[in-house]
Amino acid sequence: MAMVRKSDASRRVTSQRADLAAAIAAAQYEVAEQAALRSASTAASTAFQAANRAVDNARAAVEECVSAMGNYMVATALGAAGEAPGSLRELRAKLAEAEGDAAAARAVLDGIKTRTESHEDNSAYLRLVIEKAAFAVLRDEAAKAAENAAANMLRLQDALVDQGVVLRWMVKAGLFSVVQEIGTLYGRPKDDRLRHALRRLDNSLAAEQGGINLTADRPWIEAFEALKVNAGAALPIHEAR
Repeated sequence: MAMVRKSDASRRVTSQRADLAAAIAAAQYEVAEQAALRSASTAASTAFQAANRAVDNARAAVEECVSAMGNYMVATALGAAGEAPGSLRELRAKLAEAEGDAAAARAVLDGIKTRTESHEDNSAYLRLVIEKAAFAVLRDEAAKAAENAAANMLRLQDALVDQGVVLRWMVKAGLFSVVQEIGTLYGRPKDDRLRHALRRLDNSLAAEQGGINLTADRPWIEAFEALKVNAGAALPIHEAR
C-alpha cells in the first residue's frame, strides 16, 4: 500500500489558507447568529402568545362590563339597581394597551423572522465561499501532487495494457485452461478474476481511439516463432514478471 504523506503546507499560512480561515470564521459566526436568532424567536413567540391571551382577556372583560352595565341600567329603571359595574373606560384603555403590546410582540416576531431568512441566504453563500476557498488551497498546494498522480496513473495504465496484451497472447497460445465464450476465438481463462480482467481489457481497447501500444506481445510472438525452428531459442520470461 502506498504511503500518503500529508502536506506540511498547513504549518505555513498562505493567502489561500488565510482566505479559507476567514471564510470558516465567518461561517462559524453565522452559525452562532442563527442560534441566537432561534433562541430570540422562541422567546418572541412565547411573548406574542402571552400578549394575545392578554388581549383576549381584556376584550372579554370589556364585553362582560358592557353586559353588566346593560343589566345595571335595566335594574335601575326598575328601581332594583345593585352595585354599579366597574369603569368601562378603564377596561377599554386596558384592551387598547393589550392590543398595542400584542402588535409590538408581532412586530418583534416578524423582524426576527425576516432576519432569520436573510441569515439562511447568507449561510448558503458562505458555504459556497468556503468551498471556493478550499479549492483555491488545493490548486495552490496540490497541483504537483495532481500531476504526479496523473503521471503514475498513465504509467500504470500503460503497464497494465502491456501485461494484458501479453496475457491475452498466452491465453491464445494455450497456457491457461479456458472456457469457451461467445465472440471469442480462443475462449477465456477459467479463473473468474482473470477472465473478467481480460474482458475489461478488451472493452477498454475497443473504446480507445488509438494511442495504446498493442505490440507488447511481439517478443513472445517472435520467440515462439523462433522456438519452432530452434529448440534452444530463449523465451522472454523476464518480461512477464
